[in-house]
Parts: sequence; structure tokens; C-alpha cells
Amino acid sequence: MKIFILYVLTLFLFVSSSIVYSSPKTKIVSQKKTRKYFDENNDENAEAQLTDIPALDDSISNEVNFELGIGSNLILMFVNKYDSQNKAVENSIKPSFLDIFFSVGFRFHQYYNINFRFGFDEIYEDFGGFNGGIFFESGLFASNIFGILGIDFYNNIGNSHNTSESGGNFIFYCLGAGYRVSNNFTLNLMYWLPNKKVFGTNTVYKDDSIISYESYDKINHGLVRIGFQYSFIF
Repeated sequence: MKIFILYVLTLFLFVSSSIVYSSPKTKIVSQKKTRKYFDENNDENAEAQLTDIPALDDSISNEVNFELGIGSNLILMFVNKYDSQNKAVENSIKPSFLDIFFSVGFRFHQYYNINFRFGFDEIYEDFGGFNGGIFFESGLFASNIFGILGIDFYNNIGNSHNTSESGGNFIFYCLGAGYRVSNNFTLNLMYWLPNKKVFGTNTVYKDDSIISYESYDKINHGLVRIGFQYSFIF
């Protein structure tokens, strides 16, 4: 009887251990299949995602180009000066089409520019001369619109005579925006703010008397420049 009971217990333990051992093995195999299934799906998804992402042209994304440009502007000068005809100090806007500039610089990734500009303009007899500065351009809103920030050093040749004097050196702080019509042609709109507004004086004699006179300052409130630039890209 004891031998029979021992035989039954031994058989029970053997069967139980076989069940316990076989169950994790089945689970491990099923996990491997499941993991393989997800890995395959992930690879397919990864491949699908990679195919959906547009490939960037390395020649464009990593490109640095040398840029040589020429341009012209319509200039509007906001000035305050003595008007000899009306015999009063008046605010006025002086337009000028006589403006030309050259630029030398670099274009980075088709979206960023740094260039040096040198030019000459003549707004009217009291203000005009040579200027040069450095300008930065940056693309905005992932479009053809770009912002412009710069600083320009201006030498006003001016005009001097018995009753009027003007001239001096100025610094202009430049802010504006532009539009890239093509890879070579751009339009721009900028406002130039001077570091000092007085660029000369007017002397007005009373009753044609040299003894009695008054002096009025010539005030430059800023320049608006509307123009274009054509660039050769190398």
C-alpha cells in the first residue's frame, strides 16, 4: 500500500513539474512571436515614416554661396527745415530716385544672408553722399519673406553757403523686410533711423539786416527706402 501511494505521489509530482515547466516555455515562445510581430510592424512603420519625410537636397541645405549684388531705391526723407518761400519752418517729405548701391556677401542655406553695402545717393542739395554698412537678412514664416537688420555709416556731403549749412557724418539704424521674387531678384522696404537728427542750419536775416537774424536747425526724422536688388550667386 505504501509503495502504491509513493508511486502515485511520484507520478503526480512528475506530471505537475512537466505542466509548470511547459507553461513558461509556451509563454516565452508566444512572447517571442509577439515581440517579433511588433518588431516587424515597427520596422514597417519606420520605413513608412521615412518614406513620408521629404529628402532634403544636401547641396541646398548645407550650401554657402558668395553673393554679388547691385540695387537702387526710391528714398523718402522726412525733413523739418525753413522754407524761404513761405518764410516758416515746415515738415515735408523729400523724394529722390538718385540712389544706387552695391553689395558683397554670403548666403547661408538659402535663408540667411550677411552682406556689406556701399552706395551713393542725392536726396536734395542739403543731404546726400556716400554710405556703407553691414546688413543681415533672415527668412520668415518659411516663405519668401525675409527680415532685414543693419547699420549704415553715412557721410553727408551737404551744401554750404552764406545762409545755409549742412553736412557731417551719421549712423543709421536700419530695419525692414523684403520679398524674394526669385533666387536672384529681391524687393525690399526699409526704414533708416539716424543717430542724430540735426544735419545743418538755416540762417534767416530780418529786414535785410546782417545784425538781426535767426537760425533754424535742419531736422532729419528718418529715411524710407523702397527698392530692389539683383544678385549674382556663385
